[in-house]
Amino acid sequence: MHGVFEAHSRERAPPPQHNHSQPTRSITPIPDLPSLRTWFATHHPALALPDNVLLQLITHESHNLAHRHASPQQGHDILTAGAHNRRLSFLGRRALHAFLALFLHGVVSSSTAQEARRAADEILRSPDALDVILHTGRLGDRPGRALELEQVMRWTPAHSEQERGAHDRGLYTIRGRTLEAFIGAIYHQHGANLASQTFHAHILPHIDAFPPDTPRTLWDAIKARADVDRRALVDLQAWAQGKRVELGYGSAALASPAQGKQVE
Repeated sequence: MHGVFEAHSRERAPPPQHNHSQPTRSITPIPDLPSLRTWFATHHPALALPDNVLLQLITHESHNLAHRHASPQQGHDILTAGAHNRRLSFLGRRALHAFLALFLHGVVSSSTAQEARRAADEILRSPDALDVILHTGRLGDRPGRALELEQVMRWTPAHSEQERGAHDRGLYTIRGRTLEAFIGAIYHQHGANLASQTFHAHILPHIDAFPPDTPRTLWDAIKARADVDRRALVDLQAWAQGKRVELGYGSAALASPAQGKQVE
């Protein structure tokens, strides 16, 4: 199995990103805060975040460098303050590793399907398996596209769209970094429970870097967990609407009866 993962890593990892000196335009799909809030409220109604956290998670540091180079004299309001998502992606990446490992441990200990237990155990025993499955570039492909993060993330491509494809422009890597920051922001603002449910419901089913011989029973376990946590997020939103509370805009996350105590 270890050899399978090594070969799989060589086959599936995106090609390296190259930085070149040719300038490109910074991409800012949603330029104002009201539109950004509306986008997140529509796509993730149970995961409201403060404005400064929203802007951090969608902003890659390449955007700020290009912006300062183009307008070095402009003021530092909330839209141009220079915060980027490196720290949130650092937190989110470690949370993703923990959530995936915990999910696989749960399959090993509780699944009634022998093939699923064996596959999960071999992934956990492989020294580089989680890194392969959660490769930033792979996260930025199908999982990042499923979250539609390119509709909000602020970044500067390495090349213009006419010159290079998505890989060389850095789209997958930067979208993957934004996905990591998305989970990091939820963990930071709402706690581990809600971040874990978001991972299971919206990210894990779209990860396509599992080894090619992954049994159907493990995919079934992934789908079943996604369905459970997707319903939990919907129930949380319904609870919040019934109580007329806004989730996420205070200094501490609210705990609903369904969620229990949030992990800080």
